[in-house]
Amino acid sequence: MALAIGAGTAFGVLSKENGILLPAFALLLEKLVLAERLNSTDSVLRRFHFIFLVIPASLIVSYLIFMTWQGTINGFPGRSFSLSERLLTEARILWDYLRILILPARSALGPFQDDYVVSHGLWSPPSTAFAVLGLIALAAAAYRLRRGKWKIMSFALAWFLLGHSLESTVIPLELYFEHRNYIPAIGFYIGLVFGLERLAIGWKAEAAVCGLILFNFLFVLRETAISWSDPLLAGMLWQREHPNSLRAMQHLAIQLQIRGKTQEFLTLIDNASPALAIRPDFAAVRVLAYCASAPPDAVKAAFFDMEESARDKMITPAVTDAIDKLTDLIEDKQCDGIAEQDLLGSLNVILENRHGGTRADTKATAHEIIARIMMRQQRMTEALAHVEQAFALRPTLSGGISIAALNVGMGRYSEAGVMLDELQQIAPNRPFVREKWLRTIVEMREIVDHQKPLVLAPSDGHSDGMQ
Repeated sequence: MALAIGAGTAFGVLSKENGILLPAFALLLEKLVLAERLNSTDSVLRRFHFIFLVIPASLIVSYLIFMTWQGTINGFPGRSFSLSERLLTEARILWDYLRILILPARSALGPFQDDYVVSHGLWSPPSTAFAVLGLIALAAAAYRLRRGKWKIMSFALAWFLLGHSLESTVIPLELYFEHRNYIPAIGFYIGLVFGLERLAIGWKAEAAVCGLILFNFLFVLRETAISWSDPLLAGMLWQREHPNSLRAMQHLAIQLQIRGKTQEFLTLIDNASPALAIRPDFAAVRVLAYCASAPPDAVKAAFFDMEESARDKMITPAVTDAIDKLTDLIEDKQCDGIAEQDLLGSLNVILENRHGGTRADTKATAHEIIARIMMRQQRMTEALAHVEQAFALRPTLSGGISIAALNVGMGRYSEAGVMLDELQQIAPNRPFVREKWLRTIVEMREIVDHQKPLVLAPSDGHSDGMQ
């Protein structure tokens, strides 16, 4: 048991972070299913129970409380929702997860769910209030049924809720992903089978219910497999079902571009939904699309639309990623209508952006792109200043090494050494990452030492003074 819970939890976390819930699942199993069969007076078992189950479960609860406090104080930079909006939205999402476990539909299944409507209050949309009340009722039912002949139903409900306790609560992840439902589904199906058995409706009725569910599963599986086997067809369906999803549009645009359907490609971009068209990340993607297919005047107009939308709206990494690609396209002369100076202007707009959701690392990326342009223009001092500002916002190994390398190139060896000393001080504690981090610093020190010019030492009359 110690090996299963201890090593199993460690390997689970290394596979996917919510593997840390294993001790909590084991604790739930003990309390609601195995309690009557365990010897509560066995001191070894009680000690094991406390060390391997109670303590880890308590740490998980403490972590969630800490993340709640963090979300309340600092909000969720880089996300389009607050802590309260996330919790309200997840209440609706949990019911969607339950629905697709029993009555899935092909249109409800897909990789692009980034357009899920955020709940801004209990009545916005109105289904939020009913979803919250329904979850409270489920939790109350799980507690009420924890003893007696229906306690397996309590276990099933508690398992489902526990399975979503990390990814569907206060941690600022994206809102909706179907794969989060895999482990919670175990509890749901246990409850479904147990409920059918306890209702004593007869084996024919039980077989009919299970047969209908299985038939629907097979039908949806077939429809999904057919559509997913054709990337263009899948892209058209996903974009139609999720018109406000930037990822669904990007997928379809790529499929159209691969097949040389340039006009359909541009029509798709130009006919984006109003909710999508006002977003800076869409505006950035549109510029990239125009670079490949539109005349220079249209490219320039789209670029300045992107710059304007970036002034007061939240900037996501998708915007800086697009500008980074534009930098390469302009260097390779594959995007007429935009010059490097235009890129510098848009990047400065991003740096001046004051939206609370724009993350520091996004601005760090903007500084790094500016530094690249400055280096191409041989403006090394300005490039160094921007790399240093990027490092201040996001201290990374690559950023620190870039600062050291620029200093070496400018003959500032002591400054390069100072940067390497700072990198060594902030090296992460994770074993493999730390080893790679420190090895890179050692390699850079050798480069710095090799680049240093020979220095004449004061002569003492007994040597040639060369060091």
